[in-house]
Amino acid sequence: MSKISAAKLFLWIFLLLPGLASKPALAAPKEIEGAVFSWTNMSLMGPGDESAHYISVTRASDVMQHGINYHEGKIIQKLVLYRTDDAARLHLLDALGDAVESWLPDYNGHILDGSSWSLVVHYAGYKESKMFKGYGQTPPRADKIKRLILNLAEFETTPEIF
Repeated sequence: MSKISAAKLFLWIFLLLPGLASKPALAAPKEIEGAVFSWTNMSLMGPGDESAHYISVTRASDVMQHGINYHEGKIIQKLVLYRTDDAARLHLLDALGDAVESWLPDYNGHILDGSSWSLVVHYAGYKESKMFKGYGQTPPRADKIKRLILNLAEFETTPEIF
């Protein structure tokens, strides 16, 4: 059996979940249909250190995914699913839609802290997505978006975002 990377597995599940949703919330054209937040640790790691976090949120499903990669001599992958409140999830996606309107594609700072982040947003009614990424710097209103994500669930492990 071939190994599937965490990112490919996460994307595959992200694309499947909207079709499995029991009560889809329809998005208007140009609204964000879903988003995948990624954070990667690029510094030296020891046993138990987290090397990556993935958060996936969609408008059509109340299931949010949190993927974590741990360094244990090899990479151990863990995927945790959380049920989210519809109003809070939709508020996050709407706030994200407003925020990314003014964001640049790249936020690369002069100081490296050993991590990088990325965000892919998928728009309703379009086959396109937008990607934002960076290290050492975050876009405007990133703290607000992070707080909205952290309020969606009581996480087993607090996700790294931005």
